[in-house]
Amino acid sequence: MGNRFRRRHLLVADELPGHFCWVAREPFWLLRQPGDDGSAKSMPGSSTGLEASMLNYEPARIGQHAVDSDELAILIRAATVGGNAISFNAPGGSMYPFIHSGDKIVISPIDARSIRTGDVLTFVHNPSGRVLAHRVIKIEKDRYLCKGDNSAYQADGWIGFDDVLGRVERVLRNGKAIRLGLGPEKLVIALLSRWKILVPIFDFRRRIKRRIKRLISARD
Repeated sequence: MGNRFRRRHLLVADELPGHFCWVAREPFWLLRQPGDDGSAKSMPGSSTGLEASMLNYEPARIGQHAVDSDELAILIRAATVGGNAISFNAPGGSMYPFIHSGDKIVISPIDARSIRTGDVLTFVHNPSGRVLAHRVIKIEKDRYLCKGDNSAYQADGWIGFDDVLGRVERVLRNGKAIRLGLGPEKLVIALLSRWKILVPIFDFRRRIKRRIKRLISARD
């Protein structure tokens, strides 16, 4: 997700066990939900470095906080380096209709060998420095061409694995899992996007829906 302006992203506490969430403190803390033994692992962080430590789980301290792209990239790397996932609210409509603005996206660690065409990667877009979550539409050796599903023509340009922060594994909308766009159909979506016919299909579908609504309203 993203636009040409520098955004501030909202990270929120999560009910999902076993992955890192945002906790509003200074300096910031990433807190993982407790396991069966009641323990919780947390990571303090700053713009200059991150270290692991232990912290008792305190639900009252979990809140929300806005961060910019640089901070967001640091948070995601800090969470995924240990094999954990992290979630945040997706801003913008560049991945509509599969990811809506405000949907919670869950980012998991990934290795280069497992990346496939159709995956939705979270990555740092150079030279803008923005953190984006866009779909892989083409792979060549160790580089990836990504593009927002709602972008008619322009792709993001080629990125290397060093810029990849993780892969979108889950999308939650109003507490419900949204699976469309992340399953086997993701390859077809990527190909349609690469051929620049995905958005025209969306537009045609919207026009048909509007006409149907007008017909229904006229009958009433």
